Amino acid sequence: MSDRFPTGTCGRCGRHTGCTTMSRFNTQEICTDCDATEKRHPAYKAAADAEFAACKRGDYNYRGSGLPPGFHEWARKNAEPGIPSRA
Repeated sequence: MSDRFPTGTCGRCGRHTGCTTMSRFNTQEICTDCDATEKRHPAYKAAADAEFAACKRGDYNYRGSGLPPGFHEWARKNAEPGIPSRA
C-alpha cells in the first residue's frame, strides 16, 4: 500500500479498502469499486489512450488528463450495478 494512504483509504470515495489502483484520469489511488465506475465513463478510453501514448514517448510520470467535468455527479448516477456510489 502507498505511503500516501497508509490506512488503506480510497483517494476518491474515502472508503477503507485493502486494494487500490491508479486512476486513469488523475493520480488518485482508488478502490476497485471506484475503478469499476471510472471504467464505465465515456471519457475513459480517451484517458487510457492518452496514458498509453505518454508511456510510449517515455513519460512514465504522466499525471492524467484530469477528471472530466461533472464526473462525481455522473458517477453517482452511473455506478457499477450492485456497488453503492461513493464518488
